[in-house]
Amino acid sequence: DEIMPDQDYTRGSHENYSLPLFFKTNLRDPFDHWFKRYGETFASFLVTRQLICGNGAAWNIGEKGCFVLSQRSLFIRTVFGQYGTSTTSNRPIIHIKDDCYSHVPCLVSLRMHLICGDANLSDWSNFLKFALTSLMLSMIEDGFFTKKRISSIAVVDKVLSMHAVCLDTTGKQKVIVTRRDGKRSPISALEHQVRFLRFMQLYASERKLCSWETDAIKKYGYILGCLDRGDEEALSDKLDRCIKKKHLTRFMQRRKIVSYADPMVRMWEDQYHEIHPERGLFLRLEKKDLVRSLVSPRDIVCAGQTPPPTRALWRQKAGELLKDAYRKKTGSSGQIIKEWNGLRLGHVELQCHDPLATGLEQILEYQKMRLKEVTRDQFLRGTRPTDKDADGTTLII
Repeated sequence: DEIMPDQDYTRGSHENYSLPLFFKTNLRDPFDHWFKRYGETFASFLVTRQLICGNGAAWNIGEKGCFVLSQRSLFIRTVFGQYGTSTTSNRPIIHIKDDCYSHVPCLVSLRMHLICGDANLSDWSNFLKFALTSLMLSMIEDGFFTKKRISSIAVVDKVLSMHAVCLDTTGKQKVIVTRRDGKRSPISALEHQVRFLRFMQLYASERKLCSWETDAIKKYGYILGCLDRGDEEALSDKLDRCIKKKHLTRFMQRRKIVSYADPMVRMWEDQYHEIHPERGLFLRLEKKDLVRSLVSPRDIVCAGQTPPPTRALWRQKAGELLKDAYRKKTGSSGQIIKEWNGLRLGHVELQCHDPLATGLEQILEYQKMRLKEVTRDQFLRGTRPTDKDADGTTLII
């Protein structure tokens, strides 16, 4: 039976990943190409990923309700969506968008847009969500699953399987996978994730991975080992769903609440996810060292102020250039509008199309030189309805 959500909102997150670049001349439909070659494997991984990355949620099913792995998973309605698919009414496991991060003229870079994940608070859950998903995409792009002729991982009835897995926090819920001979066999959601762990370990043995990838595989193995032993207590300071279940259970015992459908439970959940440092329950647990962190507050502040040497660094430097030029030419300050590939202030826009751009010094030096040539009128044209010379166009540098 279809599981209908009992809530009108979810605490979900939107993940975005850049997919490989394809030449337009050689590929009519990049989405169709990606879907046929990689979609089955990747979507199957996401079906049981919630064992690791689920936020946990109280759900109004049955007489007393229940605690589920992921609130977001129960809202998923289809497997694949592309381009114009609405993610509010027809929520897919995988959503491919054509408004990509890179607009190099001769190439197409698709954007993998995932909405099936929860809005994690724990460092462990957040790190593993992005690290393992990125590693899976790297394995797929390298042809690992094709070269090894790996089978018995493609899940049948992915949407229904995602719902079923979500309802069993032990990981024992069976999913049906297709074997190499075409036959189908049931395995538990936990065993399904263990298979992906083994593949990642094999992949790591054949290639030199970076430190965070190696660390992710190590933590992945530790967590699956704990789940296999049924030792959720060992994860009650690491994984979101285990942290939440432990403290929610204590709250219900103190208040003598017997049903997960109780309105007090919903209120507790809202306060748990509150991001205000004084009101949020999770943040208060973190302050009391009841949650295991991977980074310190100082590291977070440093990362926010020190972008990596990619387009992120360009945004910081280009924003300073644009604001300085605008102030000198107009005598006032303005609000920068941030786009995927550029920064706009007034009617002047600086652009950088490559998200992994190198040679940033040369790009910034050229844009600084061009900004010196921009006039006050070029910055302000089109902002005053009475300006007869304003044509509403934007100067792109």
